[in-house]
Amino acid sequence: MRFILGWVTLVHQAGAALAAYLAGLAHGAPGDYQAAFLIQGMVALRVTPATAVAGPRGSDAALAPAGRPRGRHLPTGLPG
Repeated sequence: MRFILGWVTLVHQAGAALAAYLAGLAHGAPGDYQAAFLIQGMVALRVTPATAVAGPRGSDAALAPAGRPRGRHLPTGLPG
């Protein structure tokens, strides 16, 4: 599991770096970030449907308990 999380983190950071670089390029030509914002908005609208199909399958997947956490347990209530 740590291997997968490592790859997810790596890809996330690489994507963020690429987005910042491309936004800088977009700012250089016209002098503002309007083109970068419009392109990012179009990308967000394009990939939003992917979130509807990603994740657990089945009608009860959202209602299933996540399981018992491992390791140190944090208190859930406030003292008093």
